[in-house]
Amino acid sequence: MTIEQKETIVLIHGAWDTSKTWGRLTPFLEEYGHRIVALDLPGHGEDETEIKDQTMKTYVDAVEKAIQALEGRIVLAGNSMGGTIISNVAERIPQKVKKLIYITAFMLKDGQSLNGTDGSGIIPVNWRAHSEDGLTAKFVETIFIEGDRKQTINKPRIKPPVMYESIDALTSKVQVTEMNWGQIPRYYVKCTKDIALPPPIQQQMIDALPCHAVYEIESGHSPQIQKPAELAEIIQKIID
Repeated sequence: MTIEQKETIVLIHGAWDTSKTWGRLTPFLEEYGHRIVALDLPGHGEDETEIKDQTMKTYVDAVEKAIQALEGRIVLAGNSMGGTIISNVAERIPQKVKKLIYITAFMLKDGQSLNGTDGSGIIPVNWRAHSEDGLTAKFVETIFIEGDRKQTINKPRIKPPVMYESIDALTSKVQVTEMNWGQIPRYYVKCTKDIALPPPIQQQMIDALPCHAVYEIESGHSPQIQKPAELAEIIQKIID
């Protein structure tokens, strides 16, 4: 790879998570010579704003602002809920985004949300049933995937680093157009052992929104933790 091919890769974490989720992946990507920018969403990680004040808009605003401050165009990647964020950001500033990478993430059509709207195949969750303030959803160890059957979220830790998530972010509809977001090459990393976002639902999203390429990892919902070297190799293939 030549110096001109080195990229700035912006990484967006999912719900109930922080930028530290990318800690094991980052060194592998840096070995390829890339600049890695792993962001904490507002109310997460090192960001000290109140989670109850956050919405999908505040998340997208923060990511857009961070990207606009970077020189040149970037590669934008998201895990889980981060997929809805990177879609919305790319819609706003398509001129800044070279490629989109969905890492077992929600890759949704315009008008869909990660809470199961308009044929996404996802069973809606009543997040307010787990809410103490009507604004935030507390993390629970199980999540409804198919009807009344409960599945344990497949992450290599007992509890996530953030215990509360914005209900607005979990339920807001993605707003994208073919003119903006649709013109950016998109890639999907499918995780075959994912329980939080099962492979059939990942595949349904891929079928609905065909990608330039689809890659598979035998991993759960956090390949950046479970299979960082393999994920880095895939990201490098996408960049090449």
